[in-house]
Amino acid sequence: RPRFEPGLRDHLRLELERGIAPLVEQLGDEDLFLSKHHLERVHGCEARYLAERDEPFAWSPAIARGIVAHKAIEIDITSRRRWASLDLIDEAIARFRNDGRGVGEWLQTAPEADIDMVRAEANNALCSFQDCWPPLDRRWRPATEVPLRAELFSGRVILAGKPDLTIGQADGQRAGKVIVDFKTGRYSPAHLADLRFYALLDAVRLGVPPRMTATYYLDAGDLHTEAIDEPILDATVARTVGAARRIIELRSGERQ
Repeated sequence: RPRFEPGLRDHLRLELERGIAPLVEQLGDEDLFLSKHHLERVHGCEARYLAERDEPFAWSPAIARGIVAHKAIEIDITSRRRWASLDLIDEAIARFRNDGRGVGEWLQTAPEADIDMVRAEANNALCSFQDCWPPLDRRWRPATEVPLRAELFSGRVILAGKPDLTIGQADGQRAGKVIVDFKTGRYSPAHLADLRFYALLDAVRLGVPPRMTATYYLDAGDLHTEAIDEPILDATVARTVGAARRIIELRSGERQ
């Protein structure tokens, strides 16, 4: 479990601000919000990024199933009650419907056939998690979807994310946390970059990054881990600054 210098937080924040500062004047009236999805899209294909940015968002069973599955896993981890898997899925759907925002609003009005599809596919992901993961001891400080956020230039530039699961915590300047993301489907290098972005946000927030990140592939039962060090954080700063530059220049028309 490595130790990090006390000035790491200030160093990372300074490098982010130094890289993005020349671009702030080009923002105009629209602030810049960066998530792992924005970074992945603009670094992967700029034309696709622009096309999806202009396309209105619409909920679907494919989108809702992942959100419901993650909520069910959260309930499973934090509840003292032992649930049947389908009861967990129904509880997750009920909580979203009661909230009535975002996916909850869609779940209130979606056709029953779509709800059945969400229920079945979310249950598959939940059962895969329960098959392969042990119960998480409360002393390990398991936490699900903890918001991570960094605001730069008085909130004009916002970096944000919500990792699926965190376990452990730092001890002073000694790293101790592990950040985990759950994925269905096959391996992608973009998943590694997503977790590095979370590690950067946590380091800017706390001054100490996680000691490790892990992607868990539910379908295959495979765990891919990476130890976090300062060169990885510096590379992630460069990738984040590069994404900000591309997005701002694409917005303004300076970039083809």
